[in-house]
Amino acid sequence: MFRFLCFISLVSFVFSCAGLAERVRLSKFDQTAEAYEIALKRSQYGPAQSFIAPSFRNEEIDFETYKNVKIVDFGVAHVTISDDRFRVEQDVVLQYFLLGRNIVKTLKYKQVWHFDEEKGNWFLHTPLPTFGN
Repeated sequence: MFRFLCFISLVSFVFSCAGLAERVRLSKFDQTAEAYEIALKRSQYGPAQSFIAPSFRNEEIDFETYKNVKIVDFGVAHVTISDDRFRVEQDVVLQYFLLGRNIVKTLKYKQVWHFDEEKGNWFLHTPLPTFGN
């Protein structure tokens, strides 16, 4: 009976640790996604690109094209989290205007985030948003 209780305790402990790891990972996602949003809102597109996984970055991007873009609203419309909690997809709606114009435009932007266990961080698997004129 004692062995059985020890076994049950051990199993409970393992599952609670797994749950804790998922909660920590998702908390880190919230922090990362918020930092990315802030970088976009502040028009810091160079630093925002550092949130993108290297294989999905556009290394030849001309940041001058982003110089006249000002994001005024960033809204998450829909979120899907994978069962293993290592992938998050977000449908984001950006409202922006081009400096010198008084027209607010709307852009739907899909974000796909993956958790990199080796680096212990979340990275986007989608490029920076592309703003129209």
